[in-house]
Amino acid sequence: MHRMEYLRIAYLTIVVVALFRPTQALALNDLSLHVDAGSTLVAPGATVTVTLDVAGLADPINGVQAFLHYDNTLLTLTGVVVNTTIGGVGWSTGLDTDNAGDVDFVAAMNGGSTQAAHTVATLSFTADAVGTTNIVFRTVAPPVYHKLTLVDNSAVFPNTTDAASITIQSEPRVASLEVFYAGSNLRECVGGDTPAAPCQADAQCPGTPAGTCSGPEQADVNILYLGAGSVATVDNVSYYVRGVTGIRVYFDKVVDFQASPNDAFSFEWTALNGSTFTPVTNVATTFAVSAATVNGVTVVTIVIDDDTVSKRWLKTTIDATQVSTVGGLLDGELTGNPTVMPSGDALPGGNAVFYLANMPGDADGDLVATLDDVSLVRLESNPTIAVLIDNVFDVDKDGVVTLDDVSTTRLVSSPTIGIPLITPAP
Repeated sequence: MHRMEYLRIAYLTIVVVALFRPTQALALNDLSLHVDAGSTLVAPGATVTVTLDVAGLADPINGVQAFLHYDNTLLTLTGVVVNTTIGGVGWSTGLDTDNAGDVDFVAAMNGGSTQAAHTVATLSFTADAVGTTNIVFRTVAPPVYHKLTLVDNSAVFPNTTDAASITIQSEPRVASLEVFYAGSNLRECVGGDTPAAPCQADAQCPGTPAGTCSGPEQADVNILYLGAGSVATVDNVSYYVRGVTGIRVYFDKVVDFQASPNDAFSFEWTALNGSTFTPVTNVATTFAVSAATVNGVTVVTIVIDDDTVSKRWLKTTIDATQVSTVGGLLDGELTGNPTVMPSGDALPGGNAVFYLANMPGDADGDLVATLDDVSLVRLESNPTIAVLIDNVFDVDKDGVVTLDDVSTTRLVSSPTIGIPLITPAP
């Protein structure tokens, strides 16, 4: 019998079976889609391999019919290869069409049958765009069915299992940068019905129910990072009395480090009143670099010893060859003031370079700490009022402006030492 004639007969048979065959035989017979182990996480342009498999067959089969669907905005079907080594004959494709992500698959085993668990066909796709998707058995309605046919031309309706998800991702980028004041012990009230507020202890988070003083040291969103080729402003200068003590780098996905986070980051700084950068020689003892996965992305936290990055500029470089995903190396170029996020020029392999300065006690923003700043802090001092993390008069970042801030500002003031505004080369 001609192969296509066989398929037409099988198709007519399935309609009769759907109406009259008992359903108790449906407990066995699995028809499943499986993603190849190397295809669950891929880059755009990569090949994704998915197999159509049968298992748990109660009787020998010689026909398979399946109706599949995939997201054709993320994947392109490039080929279907049937298994030709099963049952002494193998499968031959009777119908294989692709219409806007819908695949109609029919295969017949002419002159043979098998009860072995095996792969019927392998489907190949090209990953086109970033996203998460999977290949599924699409919903069908009579007279269309997912089915297996037996040697007597009767039909079995299989248990169908969709493929696991496929993630297509591009090279990583820097998503955001934060300044935080390590050692300030200033956190935020969270939970309960307590409004978000700076705190150092749970007692500062009253309410019914009460909140808790938790979380990492708060970020100061008013201190901005400078990108290469841009002109610095006072917004790129921290005034924390202990210097630049905390940097957080958020990537846009989970990344891998070629060696370690420490090896991916390097640092340079200027002398007092200077604009020429030289490598930091004592990085291992001054900078503590660690990485963690938070909410599905990698966050790098850099804690810097007190008073080391003080009254100077700091240059931080992320080596693109040390940071990667399956999608490629870091696309890290940073420009602008503030730096434009996410990073990158749409080409993998670019380092991320950013700048930040510190002028402790500079309450008036003139890039030098003088007795004028001391006077301003004294005028604003009030130990009964909690202030936010970005309050310029709270120079020690303990959540209140007190005479301690006045004394500290006086100690760090020096009219002969200031911070120059730089324009780093691109």
